[in-house]
Formats: sequence, C-alpha cells, structure tokens
Amino acid sequence: MVSKSDPTLVSAHLDAASRSRDSYTRKVPGVTVLSALDALRMSEGGLILVDVRSTEEVAVSRINGALTQVEFEARYPTAGDIPDGACVAAYCTIGYRSGIYARDHLLKGPRALPHNRVFNHEGIMLHTFTGEPLVRQKRRRSDGLEAAASMITATAKTSSVPNSAGVAAASNGAPSTASDGNWEATTEVHAYAYPWRGMAHPAFRVRYFGLRGLLNNVLGDNCAIM
Repeated sequence: MVSKSDPTLVSAHLDAASRSRDSYTRKVPGVTVLSALDALRMSEGGLILVDVRSTEEVAVSRINGALTQVEFEARYPTAGDIPDGACVAAYCTIGYRSGIYARDHLLKGPRALPHNRVFNHEGIMLHTFTGEPLVRQKRRRSDGLEAAASMITATAKTSSVPNSAGVAAASNGAPSTASDGNWEATTEVHAYAYPWRGMAHPAFRVRYFGLRGLLNNVLGDNCAIM
C-alpha cells in the first residue's frame, strides 16, 4: 500500500491541483492569483481571506482566519469599512468561484478596491500542501488530531513543499485556533465534486458532493466507488 507521505503520491496530487488551478483561473482574467504560501505570509500584514464556498463546504473546514462570504459582507459593507491598506483574497476549491467573486464584488460595487489589493487565492486544495492544517468548529474530541496535523507538516517538508510559520490569531475576529477555543484543527477538506478528490494533500481526508461523496463520507476513503 502506498504511504500518504510518499513523495511520488504527494507530487501527483500537487501537479493535478496545479493544473486544475491554471485551467480555472485562466477563465477569470484580470484578477491576480495568489499562492497559498504567499497568502500565509501576507496574513500577518492584514490580509483578509474570504471563503466563497457553500455553507456545506465551509462546515467541513476552512482556512485558519478566513471569513465566510456572509461574514465578510456583513463586517465590511463598503470599501471604506475595510482597513486602510488591507488586501482581500477570495478563495474556493481551486480558484474559479473565487475569481468570479473577486472580479464582480471586490473590483466592482460598494466594496471595490484597487487591483493591487484584490486577489484570487489559488484555493483550499492547494492550501493543504502548505503544511498548515485547516480549522472547523469543534464537534468532538479527537485524540489523533495533533498527530494528524504533525503528519501534514512532516510530509510537506519531505515533499519539498516549504512549511510556513504558524498562522497568527486573526485580528478581524475570524476563526483562529490560536484565539478561540470553539475551533480546532482538522485534516478534512471538501473538494466540491468527485473529480477534485485527488487534488488535496494525501494526508487529508476528502469529502465531496453527489452520490459518490455520500458513500465516501459514510463508508470512508477505502470503500470501492466506481
């Protein structure tokens, strides 16, 4: 059985996610694509992350410190409410829905910002290769949580993916495991649909919509689904 930390497997998943990102972000020209690693580096300097995925997807996990679309729009109804100099990056699964949101709602409308402050984050799939876990609201105690998070960091290092520093507590009140006891790290991620299931880091358990997703979610990753 191939190990989830096997560099060849990690590289194959990363290549698949990168190709999909390139394919989808090209469909929304005019919005700067931001890498997951650069987003982590910018998070300490006032980057606002906006998760534009559905409620069902966000419930599985989100990037540490991110606001949902509803939370972002309620907190920042106009561009004038966004802190001076702060950048905003929208993200989804692989960069398509987020690109549309950035184009239509961050470069236009009441929250319109200059191009150099608006980004299309390459997506939660590629975030899984940064060495940082995702977060979700606490559901139940998981004794294997810290070990799983450590596994991500270790496999990221061994697969030549630079590991970022720990994400600081978000200053915008967004969920952060560093500042809010209601949140916990997780190695689960929603991939939207079956074709995207092989684009997360292999250390993550992938969930997705549809009958295949339902069976996978109930029976686990090892079930045979055609």
